[in-house]
Amino acid sequence: MPSSIAHEERAQAMAKALTNNTHITAVDLSHCCFGDKGINVICASLPSQTRILQLRDNNITDQATEGICQTLRSCL
Repeated sequence: MPSSIAHEERAQAMAKALTNNTHITAVDLSHCCFGDKGINVICASLPSQTRILQLRDNNITDQATEGICQTLRSCL
């Protein structure tokens, strides 16, 4: 059954859950359809120990690129 919660609200909830996490090293957000805004919100909250980030099928455009790149630099 599809969720009745808007994509943006789901992205914010995911970001909140990731903010202080010290154990997650892999995040698979494939097929979540978060879009640029949602992906940028989540990427800004990813823990520095993240080593795998999968973003297939999220309606991402070039607008999300900078946020994704900043996240990848902080996870090195």
